[in-house]
Amino acid sequence: MESFWKNLLQGVLLGITQGLTEFLPISSSGHLILIERLGGIKPSLFLNLTLHLGTLLAVVILMRKSLWQVIRHPFSPQSGFLFFATLPTVFIAFLFLFFGKEFLDGKYLPIGFFATSVLLFSSFLTSYKKEPKPLFLSSTKMGKSALFKALATGIMQGFATLPGLSRSGSTISTMEMMGIEKKEATTFSFLLSLPIILGGTVMELLTIQGGESFAIETLLSGFITSFIFGFLSLKFMLRLLSKGNIPFALYTLSLGIISFFI
Repeated sequence: MESFWKNLLQGVLLGITQGLTEFLPISSSGHLILIERLGGIKPSLFLNLTLHLGTLLAVVILMRKSLWQVIRHPFSPQSGFLFFATLPTVFIAFLFLFFGKEFLDGKYLPIGFFATSVLLFSSFLTSYKKEPKPLFLSSTKMGKSALFKALATGIMQGFATLPGLSRSGSTISTMEMMGIEKKEATTFSFLLSLPIILGGTVMELLTIQGGESFAIETLLSGFITSFIFGFLSLKFMLRLLSKGNIPFALYTLSLGIISFFI
């Protein structure tokens, strides 16, 4: 019975962490590594897969209208921007996976948190110098400038494979610095997360070994909490970001300092 509650609490803790940090600009991978090192908890591939499925479901439910528009119009400029933003992400992620695995084990975690903080501070400072405009979700054609911005967003998302470097923080900040409206940048970032979370889930599924053990209570509690807290963090992201990026920038800066000593 003691082991049951321990497994249950582990799933809840990791599910809450994954759900909250997947969409807030503070890096979910960085937080999971910190929890692993502080508490000696190491999620299995089965659990990682389950946590990602929980957050994936949250995105699909909350972004269903925008997602349906993309599915209904696969050759629209909006679908094209998502496609071209995903391409460099996949390329860079594979480079890390096959040639830079040492960057993915948390060895450079402080650098990732510091980079997130710098991006968030930079987007806050540059937001006063440009009049933000909608772009990706309102375009009627794929102009060169918009295509360049989609590729740049995808490149930054690819580098966010590095633990500590927030995916949402990187993409939203990059778009803001290029003069894209905050609300649209956030919406586009969430849509862009779908193929990435789905692709990462498939990769984890393919690497699971047949003999790997797992506890069903850990998987269920992890899935449920990652979905619930992912749903909540995604739902209130615009409201939180409307108050500015500074609180998140200070938070990731603090984590960068702390992670130097862990």
